[in-house]
Amino acid sequence: MNRSQRIVLAAALLVFPTATPARDKVYETAKLIDLRSQSKSEACLAIQIGDISYLVHYVNAAPFLGGGFQPGSLIVGDPVEVRIKGDHLYLRLTQKKYEDEEKMRILRRERVIPEKPPATCAVPVEVGKDK
Repeated sequence: MNRSQRIVLAAALLVFPTATPARDKVYETAKLIDLRSQSKSEACLAIQIGDISYLVHYVNAAPFLGGGFQPGSLIVGDPVEVRIKGDHLYLRLTQKKYEDEEKMRILRRERVIPEKPPATCAVPVEVGKDK
C-alpha cells in the first residue's frame, strides 16, 4: 500500500468511525423485577436500571413457528443486560440460538423511591400495537 492509499484509508476511518454497528450498543446491567405472560406471544417485563423502573411490552414476532425468544426462560430477580434507545428497551440475549437482542416497547418509566416498591406488571397499562 503506497502513501496516498494509506492517507485515504486513514481519512475514511476518521470520517466514518461508526462503521461497526456494535460500537453504539452499550449495555447496562439491570434487574428483572417482574415478568408476566399475557398470551403465548406477548409478555410484560418490569426492569429496574439504577433508580428508574421500566415496564416494557414484548411481542414474539414468530410465535406460530415455535421460535423466537421465550421470556419465560428468564428468572425474576436476576441481572439482565439492557440498553435504551428512545421508546424502546433492548434486552441482550446470551443464549446462542437467539439473535443478540430483543426489542421491547417501553410503556412506562417510573422513578424508584425508598417509600414505594418499584413498578410491576400488575400496574394497569394499556398495550397498543408495537411499531
